[in-house]
Amino acid sequence: KCEGSGIYGRVGVFEILRISPRIRALITESATPDQIRKQANTENFRSMFQNGLRAALEGICRLEDILESVSMPEPEMEGLPIKPVNIFNHSNKKKANAN
Repeated sequence: KCEGSGIYGRVGVFEILRISPRIRALITESATPDQIRKQANTENFRSMFQNGLRAALEGICRLEDILESVSMPEPEMEGLPIKPVNIFNHSNKKKANAN
């Protein structure tokens, strides 16, 4: 039962890397994970974090659940004008409740 939350059951958030000929070659050449990820991104790879955000935007799951359970890979931070802040930081809640 959803007990009024609007959410029922669980939703899987996945990350799937298709092994294209170019990615296979990089693996064979002992490329770094960063080199493989850069190539995968050119081939429309979506990380678990990206897929989780998409699910949250589509209303399939709550953003809070994604932020709590899926880590954001560092390469996805590149190019952002500001660093993200964890708005669900529990230490901030304690300070607010203390007043």
